[in-house]
Amino acid sequence: MNRNRTIGIGVWVLSLWTVVSADVAAQSAGDRSQTRRESTVAVASDSSQRNDDAPKIRARLSTDSIMLGDRFQLSIEVDKDMMQVVEFPAFDNGRLADSIEIVNEGPVDTLSREGRRLKLKRDYLLTCFEPAVYRMGRFPVLYVDKNLVDTLWSEDSLEVTVHTIEIDTTTQQIYDIKPPVATPLRFGEISGYLLRILLGLIVLGAIAYVLIRRLQRKPILGGTPAPDDPPHVAAIKSLEKLHAQKLWQSGKQKQYYTRLTDILRAYMQGRYGFRAMEYTSAEILAKLRDEELPERTRARIENLLPLSDFVKFAKYVPDAQQNEDAYQDAYYFVEETKPTEREEPIGSDTVEEPVAQPGKEVRS
Repeated sequence: MNRNRTIGIGVWVLSLWTVVSADVAAQSAGDRSQTRRESTVAVASDSSQRNDDAPKIRARLSTDSIMLGDRFQLSIEVDKDMMQVVEFPAFDNGRLADSIEIVNEGPVDTLSREGRRLKLKRDYLLTCFEPAVYRMGRFPVLYVDKNLVDTLWSEDSLEVTVHTIEIDTTTQQIYDIKPPVATPLRFGEISGYLLRILLGLIVLGAIAYVLIRRLQRKPILGGTPAPDDPPHVAAIKSLEKLHAQKLWQSGKQKQYYTRLTDILRAYMQGRYGFRAMEYTSAEILAKLRDEELPERTRARIENLLPLSDFVKFAKYVPDAQQNEDAYQDAYYFVEETKPTEREEPIGSDTVEEPVAQPGKEVRS
């Protein structure tokens, strides 16, 4: 009996120990759970505070159902602090998905501004040519704030259904594409082209006519051409034009004297009837000995022609006074030898034929 009592006391002690251990374990577990809950609440509170400061992203579609090939719009809005930096999504290859194409990406617009808060928006024009239900999910926006770089997602997940026209092939017969219909050519279809071609030919013909008349030195509108100026009038005009060009003043001595003597040669050929353009200076002076010229006029030409040969062939450089005197000699030679009213100049029709002389140059 003592043995049974001892066993009973041992069982009671063991039961009491089990209950106490269970209570201690439960209390410890409760403390740990309470600590975990407090930590979770603190983390959630911190996360909530951080999320409150982060930009808010919203994405929406203009419609959730379209027909094949229709266009619809995706709008992404961001509500942020003015100091925060966000980057709207950029899609590669002009596609939002395998079958949804981006027709146009609009600029970033500012919808509103209240204090430090900004609301931005960007639109994407989309289209699709494959019928299906497209779950596009949420859209990301890159967020940069000081040292924080994160990706924020829109709140709602988007979905669009693309429908097509169902054709019942059991009741509808499909025909092949018809070939082009051959129609006769009508004059109205080509009249505009013919008119343009005709006007172009008229314009080209008018231009060609004007150019030919100018090359022939004839009036453009026909009629009798104006008579040529007398030799002395043409020579005076050419000398005045030469003087206005200021060739020797710009260092073009040879060109100046060449042009000066050519004007005098053309004048003497028309005035006296010999081929002065083909004669040397010596031959011209010899021809002028047969003409009745005042001594002062003869001296002018005898000084001018040799000086011109020196400049053209011997590279002689006369001074400014000589250049001006040469012009004065040429000018007054023409004035002093021009025909009077009672004297008719010898025309170019009576110019003598050149006499060929072996071993002699035609012109210097």
